[in-house]
Amino acid sequence: MTTVAPASPTHAMFAQTVLFTSARVLQSHLELDYIFREILPGIQLTLDIAEAISASSVIYMEHDLDESIARYIVAQGKDLILFHLGDELGEKQRSAYQHARAVLRNYFHQHIFDDPLYRGQLVWVPNGYRNSVSNSNINAIKPAHHRKHLARFIGWLDNSASINGERVAFKDVAIKLTDLMHCIPMQQFGGSFSPHLYRALMDDSIFAPCPAGNAEETIRIFDALECGCIPITLRHTFLRTTAAMAHAPYLFLDNWSQLEFELKKITQIEQREALFDWQQQVVQHWQYVKEITRLNAQRIILTRQR
Repeated sequence: MTTVAPASPTHAMFAQTVLFTSARVLQSHLELDYIFREILPGIQLTLDIAEAISASSVIYMEHDLDESIARYIVAQGKDLILFHLGDELGEKQRSAYQHARAVLRNYFHQHIFDDPLYRGQLVWVPNGYRNSVSNSNINAIKPAHHRKHLARFIGWLDNSASINGERVAFKDVAIKLTDLMHCIPMQQFGGSFSPHLYRALMDDSIFAPCPAGNAEETIRIFDALECGCIPITLRHTFLRTTAAMAHAPYLFLDNWSQLEFELKKITQIEQREALFDWQQQVVQHWQYVKEITRLNAQRIILTRQR
């Protein structure tokens, strides 16, 4: 069994709980740093289900939850919490939910959270930032008025499968704004850039356009936040609901055709320090979301242990 973070008071809090997952998740999931640093620091991790059921409480974390595994864990008299990853389209099998006391899941889909079958059972957690993009020192974030670029986008412009065609709509606008925005088109997320290079480039941009991908909740927003950028985004549901990220102080657009107007308006701000104040609001809101999410997850785990 492996501990994925140094021993700490949080580690002691999870003493009766084990996180059970698969090699596939640990090999392929892009946001594990966020989970192990922000949500479940110090959690005991195992790939062995026999080892998992030696604990009184099991968190079963997977992209495609296997109902038979969930049923087996409960049949051993164990408390079961599911951590459902990667359900971008909101279409993955959820039959395992019926066996769990609670379900942590990313990708906020209103129809799932409103389903009476899951009332009181679901807790949203952010999809999180890409592995190795995280900023361990909030005080080291480069101030907005010291950044070179007004706005920067690095990534896949030609995602024709993006929700509501949003990425295509963004591309039609972005390619015309070379004087206002630095755009680096690449295949897939971040292309060939390492996370460290990606972060270094984003650290020098004040704003980060975050067009949706296959889902409204895109990793791009969380990367932008971790880099101290102000996200530019459409008014997506998960950014307006109290169940997720309500009151986010981002630059919101009704559609991407408004981007040029908004960026030009920002260039007319005489006091560049005003952008720093805006940036600080964004950073503080993100810290608040991370803290509340962590506390919600811990509350769920500790409910059974008490």
